[in-house]
Amino acid sequence: MQDMRREVRYRCLEQARVTDWILQAVSGVPQAPVVKILAMLVLLVGFSNGVGNASPDAIDFDRQVAPLFTKYCVACHNSEDREGDVSLETYNDLIQSSGDRPLVVAGQAEASQLLRVLNGTADIKMPPEDQPGPNQQEIEQIRQWLNQGALTSSEPSSGAPRLEVPQIRPAGEQLAAITALALSPDGRTLAVARFGRIEFIESVLQEKFRSIDNLPGKINALSYSSDGSHLVAATGITGLYGRTDLYTASGDKLLHSFVGHRDIVTDAELSPDGELLATCSYDHKIVIWRVRDRRKLHEITGHNGAVFDIEFSPDGAVLASASADETVKLWSVADGQRLDTLSQPQAEQYVVGFSPDSRFVVAGGGDNRIRVWEFRSKERPQINPLRYTRFAHEGTLIGLRFSPDGTNLVSTAEDLSMKLWETGTFSISTLLARQPDVVSGLALSASGDQLVVGRLNGTWQTVSIQSERQALRERNADAQATATRSQPAKDTEITVTPPASVEEVEPNDLLTQAMDLELPALVHGKIFASAEDVKQDMDFYRFSAKSGEQLLFEIRAAGKESLLDSHLEVLREDGSRIERVFLQAVRDSYFTFIAIDSDTVAGQRLHNWEEMELNELLYARGEVCKLWLYPNGPDAGFFMYPGEGKRFTYFDTSAITHALNETCFIVEAHPPGAELVPTGLPVFPIYFENDDDARRELGSDSRLYFTAPQSGNYVVRVTDVRGFGGQQYHYDLTVRHPQPDFEVTVEMDEQSISAGGAGEFTLRAKRVDGFEGEIRVEVSELPVGFFASAPIVIQEGQTFARGVIRAVSSAVSPSADDCSRISVTAVATIGNRAVEKRVTAFERLELVKSPQVLIRIVSNDSPPNFESDDSLTELVIAPGETISARVVVQRHDIEKVLLFGRDDAGRNLPHGIHVDNVGLNGLMIRANENEREFVLTAAHWIPETTSMFHLKANKDKRSGIDREEACWPVILHVRKPDSTGNQTASVP
Repeated sequence: MQDMRREVRYRCLEQARVTDWILQAVSGVPQAPVVKILAMLVLLVGFSNGVGNASPDAIDFDRQVAPLFTKYCVACHNSEDREGDVSLETYNDLIQSSGDRPLVVAGQAEASQLLRVLNGTADIKMPPEDQPGPNQQEIEQIRQWLNQGALTSSEPSSGAPRLEVPQIRPAGEQLAAITALALSPDGRTLAVARFGRIEFIESVLQEKFRSIDNLPGKINALSYSSDGSHLVAATGITGLYGRTDLYTASGDKLLHSFVGHRDIVTDAELSPDGELLATCSYDHKIVIWRVRDRRKLHEITGHNGAVFDIEFSPDGAVLASASADETVKLWSVADGQRLDTLSQPQAEQYVVGFSPDSRFVVAGGGDNRIRVWEFRSKERPQINPLRYTRFAHEGTLIGLRFSPDGTNLVSTAEDLSMKLWETGTFSISTLLARQPDVVSGLALSASGDQLVVGRLNGTWQTVSIQSERQALRERNADAQATATRSQPAKDTEITVTPPASVEEVEPNDLLTQAMDLELPALVHGKIFASAEDVKQDMDFYRFSAKSGEQLLFEIRAAGKESLLDSHLEVLREDGSRIERVFLQAVRDSYFTFIAIDSDTVAGQRLHNWEEMELNELLYARGEVCKLWLYPNGPDAGFFMYPGEGKRFTYFDTSAITHALNETCFIVEAHPPGAELVPTGLPVFPIYFENDDDARRELGSDSRLYFTAPQSGNYVVRVTDVRGFGGQQYHYDLTVRHPQPDFEVTVEMDEQSISAGGAGEFTLRAKRVDGFEGEIRVEVSELPVGFFASAPIVIQEGQTFARGVIRAVSSAVSPSADDCSRISVTAVATIGNRAVEKRVTAFERLELVKSPQVLIRIVSNDSPPNFESDDSLTELVIAPGETISARVVVQRHDIEKVLLFGRDDAGRNLPHGIHVDNVGLNGLMIRANENEREFVLTAAHWIPETTSMFHLKANKDKRSGIDREEACWPVILHVRKPDSTGNQTASVP
């Protein structure tokens, strides 16, 4: 303040001296009083505005001085940073800046601290030595300006910084790039933005009827209000300031300009009711304005990078933002508070939006992916779970638009591709026409059929989505018909005929020498090799098959003391390979922890696993496996199917060892002939071949399922994968029709059950010849006082299920005759037949009157009941939901820790539901404690069902339990909420 007062006094003295000189000069002139008054008014006005009567060669501040400050100084000396308490951003900042010495002394350049630090005569020199600074000519220009009185520009200024750029002569006549566009809600007007200009086009006639020119710079965004009455344009000058203009819909009147950013505005959106305006910028900020009085309500500073895109939720209560800091954030519009940070993206996020029904938030950017989150934080901070991740384009994703009804989503990218997605599962439905240049503007009509695209080459076009879809349907018609013809008829009964046994007839090691087979057949063959052989031996067999006919090929060698490590492949008669399926990669990943051998089911740690879903296929160097269980805890990885034992593979690929950091992909299967929409990731063809049996039942022997693509002759080739052969490399090759079937066995480790407790048993299904259907197991005729958690379902594609037999506290030990009457039956539907099988089980049960521990599961608001014999807990969970419950124990001389397992803590939960967040030690109750809260999480895709699950305290030295104790079962209902948000459940 002292420096400011000194400067004001100095300016007043200077003006007084000039006033005296003028008054002396006119003292002898007639009408001097008038002249004196005019002279004084001129000086007073000039002083108050900082403007004098400049000579023709006067230095202009805005045009000649301010750009130098912007170029060399403003990065550190601006109104926000004010390094050294000095700002050179505007003329007023410059005059008002304080310091040890006057920064500007009007009329005396050498006395001005500004010039001294620039030419190095002050104690410090600016800019620093390692930064570029003005040259002597530019310093001399500043000196002249100071000596001329340090005046501001004579022309009126908007107060915004000016950008001085050289004039560049255009290379020739060409369209200016389109930087944004917007279609009015009624579809009649198209607003097209080019640099510094907005054009208004009558959409039907495609004729321009108005333009707005001389905007300050690039227009990054255009948008109409929801009622179509206003148009918003986001503009400014990069690195200087941002401005948002609000126009009438037709563009004939500028209503307001909102200036509040230190860099160009990247997006501006009106709230659905038109009362608020949200703007964002490269300056990392979001500003929410009240439109009617242009008041700044909130300035949001939560991002650490440029904010590229924003959008209001359909109800206007939440604002979503996409940023260069690789996040999407959700903000409360009412108070500007952050509701959630969606941090899964791995690169800059350029676009964000809400689905019209407010169910989802979608975003995309530099990692080429579309991510879809379930929108939950509508009123308070809450986690919004990631639901889908789709690798969308080979280039950076720069455009996303929902159709008005929310059923479709359009995406565009820098690779010039444009795609249509159906929003049921956010899967690609149509690859739209490739664009001649990058799509910089995107709009959809109210009907959702007309798509308007603007491009950087200056052109725009209306695309009919319906026409594009029809073209795709026509292209796929023949392929679909072929695929349909290749499918076997459902429920076709195959006559089971024992295969005819034949001996291999040599020579058959060439395709033209293939031995003819009559099916079904059992061939006894041998792979020969000798020192004179220059190539490995292989055996060819020719057979005929009808279109869609299914055949099963099996090699039996390892079990017959053969040294053969077999490989099977079915070829066309001309020797060409037959595509079985095409696997299109939709997500890339790699193994992040130790090598994975060919047997491992558990612990497969994958990069970016959070974006993967159970039952998705994983392709790794020719092997295809399937995700069975999520990583559970900080030191865990995925379980692969079947969840225990050795790892299954799919499409008859073979399990192999995988190295640390080896690339792998989540893939989707497509039939041969289908037109695939490119994702930018590889497509892997899988052929009809097999090395080791995919179900791991035959060791190193081969098993191959084949479906004939059309009627004709084929050949099957048998080789040793190592190229070996000899007298001990014999084999049996069976070729027959599959005969789907199943077997169920019962395992029960503990035959003793505590009174008031329960014992666990496991049902294991052996699936035969490709049968994958559901198997339902009933347990009945149990002794008095004993109950089973039946029916128990071995779900489709699963290989085991678990149940318990519980005993009431008053039960008595059953006799051998009681146990022999227990009935266990397994039922499944194969083709159109119900197949029922009797299962041998529970030949012996014992009752233990003194349990070590009794276990119950209860809801959080219910007390445990260890006395009642018929009280079972019921829980209800919705798809995608996490709920909590408690496990409570009644100890009997056991005070140590109780361990309930880690990845397998939830016993017999429906596939897709798991006990979540168990930690490194798993689910446990600590010593001398009697309860523990735990949570269940359900996948969003799980169907409605009712089943029973339980927990089991494991036998462990740390706990002192010498036999496993299971809890009474819990009835778990999976129910989707009704229209009121409530879930209904009933006991089956």
